[in-house]
Amino acid sequence: MAQHLLDVRDLCISFVGRDGNALEAVNKLNLHIDAGEIVGVVGESGCGKSVFAQSVMRLLEHEQKMAYTGQILFDGEDLLARPLKRMREVRGCDIAMIFQDPLSSLNPVMTVGAQVIEAVRAHRKVSRREARNEALSLLERVGIRDAAARFDMYPGDFSGGMRQRVMIAMASPGTHACLSPTSPPRHSTRRLKNRFWISCATSTVPRAWRCFLSAMIWVSSRASARACTSCIWAKS
Repeated sequence: MAQHLLDVRDLCISFVGRDGNALEAVNKLNLHIDAGEIVGVVGESGCGKSVFAQSVMRLLEHEQKMAYTGQILFDGEDLLARPLKRMREVRGCDIAMIFQDPLSSLNPVMTVGAQVIEAVRAHRKVSRREARNEALSLLERVGIRDAAARFDMYPGDFSGGMRQRVMIAMASPGTHACLSPTSPPRHSTRRLKNRFWISCATSTVPRAWRCFLSAMIWVSSRASARACTSCIWAKS
């Protein structure tokens, strides 16, 4: 049986308060995603969509004590068993996150080009010139017109859509998975041979988004004890 790129098994996620009591946010989530798939996680506000997406990269543990049961298997490795300090080897290299508000995620006093170069060099040993060439290529691939002319501009000089494309470019070099705790970005990565994409959205899904999705995963607070129903919509 082929191994799934991401395999989530009986995942329960809880926030642990100062008094030691745990508040459960996700209960018994099961899903698996193969390379090349784009999956939407859909549900009403507060049902645990973003908590799940951020927990794949274990981003919440830096500010909040968390309790997990179950497994998050990425390429056969249980990420919950990996020491938190070693998650830096995965973040940005194997799995990337594209946040909802690119303006708050980008450094306003650092040029767009410098930020993409930083993303390229964070996990790869390349010269600054090689990183610059790759950064230019990434910006062109996500649809930034006149990328060379815009390379030394600042995030405040870009529109909201262009800033989100910059975030996609920063998430692209070498990663196998993209997580987006919001609706699908307007310009998604099209080449998904060895990747998967998870997008989280509210229960109302515009018809236009369905073209992004090969499967939908429904996560509802009213049905959180049950396994998710997959493939609500199948991509034609």
